[in-house]
Amino acid sequence: MKEQIISTIINLEKMCTKYGVELVKNQKKSKPMTKKESKFVFLCSTQNFTYADFIKTTLEKNNIPCLIKSVGGSIYPFIPEQRPEIFVLEENYEESKKIKDQLIDNI
Repeated sequence: MKEQIISTIINLEKMCTKYGVELVKNQKKSKPMTKKESKFVFLCSTQNFTYADFIKTTLEKNNIPCLIKSVGGSIYPFIPEQRPEIFVLEENYEESKKIKDQLIDNI
């Protein structure tokens, strides 16, 4: 099998040379594409986790990923005195802010 593959490659190289086509192995290697890293930014803090979850659910229904951060560093995530913070991807910030503002205006 290995010999067949080598033979095929040699035949293709001969065909390319015969017709003046530059071989792929002679082309410059392109740089690999790197995915732009997304960064989460602060959107708002809320009175409690009920409001935070309401905003988070609405954003996610609009295909905007977000995170709720528990402020205070407790190992218990839902302590009533804490003011949860909502973070969204930087590229979604403006749209998220509009949605959040509409929600707050209608509560």
